Amino acid sequence: MVSVDTIVREVFTLTDTKIRIESELDIQSYLQNLNYALDHGALINFQSNRVVDDKRDLKYTNIFTVADLFPNENPNIALI
Repeated sequence: MVSVDTIVREVFTLTDTKIRIESELDIQSYLQNLNYALDHGALINFQSNRVVDDKRDLKYTNIFTVADLFPNENPNIALI
């Protein structure tokens, strides 16, 4: 299992939040690889409390993003 943070490259740093800008081709490739992995038995492991998020503004954390995308759902069920 590989987290998105492992796959995505850093482009530059702004204050204490790392900003990454990926090309459209990189995003399409990532989504194709993710789709392939999910079709072949990979599971998504949602990490609500990550050490890297401790020093981040809440709006740049996994928990905020998933809550924003799925406001009335359990994150572990919504990501299945």
